[in-house]
Amino acid sequence: MNAFGKLAGWVALLAAAGAAQAAGVVGQSGVRSGALPAVPAMASATPTVELIAGRVGAVDASRGTLTVSGQRLALHPSRLRVFGPGGGRATAAQIRPGMRILFALEAGTAGERKVVLVYLDSSS
Repeated sequence: MNAFGKLAGWVALLAAAGAAQAAGVVGQSGVRSGALPAVPAMASATPTVELIAGRVGAVDASRGTLTVSGQRLALHPSRLRVFGPGGGRATAAQIRPGMRILFALEAGTAGERKVVLVYLDSSS
């Protein structure tokens, strides 16, 4: 199973856990057991982080950028996290041209959003 398949499995697991938490578990006494209190829904204006799939065209370590699907992206200098095909930690130095990746930009809309998360695909 490649990194994308494993990631999809984790997302499904987290979604199921969230649904179970939201539904709650009510015991015979009518008290929730085994579930945390529901978290209020976030406002729709709250920025979210989305994973984007692409193929790396170029990496410029001296500038801290990579090009994915023709678009040059800046790597966040302190918040960047890179994960390898097995889910273990990796480094930005392991990102190579031609690799398939999943990446996320920092939340928000102001200014240039930098890459904060990269998953390397083993089938590249």
